[in-house]
Amino acid sequence: MFFGAKSFPFLWKNYAVCPGCEFVHHVNWSQYLQLASPTVQHGVTDAIQDLQLSTKNETQKRFLLAQRAEREANEKSAA
Repeated sequence: MFFGAKSFPFLWKNYAVCPGCEFVHHVNWSQYLQLASPTVQHGVTDAIQDLQLSTKNETQKRFLLAQRAEREANEKSAA
């Protein structure tokens, strides 16, 4: 689940922070207000994943995605 991080009160910039990787991603105001929505969370997750994987080669991408899947499976089994 993401949490919102407001920048300075006089700036109109809003961010979503991934608690898993601590990646900070700029979101528009409507996304910021709806961060609890699964649809918005999925969109932000996809955007962060695309940004993080854009500089990786195919082998690195497969490895990182496999690690993520394993971590998520472990979290689900622990719950």
